[in-house]
Amino acid sequence: MNNEPIYPEWYNQPFNLTINELSNPLGVIRDFCWQYSLSEIRSSLKEWYAASLSDEAANTMMIFTMYTDVERLISAVHLLNNQTKEKDENI
Repeated sequence: MNNEPIYPEWYNQPFNLTINELSNPLGVIRDFCWQYSLSEIRSSLKEWYAASLSDEAANTMMIFTMYTDVERLISAVHLLNNQTKEKDENI
């Protein structure tokens, strides 16, 4: 049996983005990369992960998997942001 919760359709949409951000998600990536350095966000993720390990009710395997995936996503976002920034500077 699948224990995955069932969410309404709107929950699978990017409801936390403005209309402008929906049409230009790269702007959100640029803002994120400007706000947080790669080392800063990695450090914060590790702190969150470590804090979750002290919580007996936490599903540590799921948290570790998500932590790893979010860390990879953030690395890719920073890489894309830097590549886009370089292209913009060459124009």
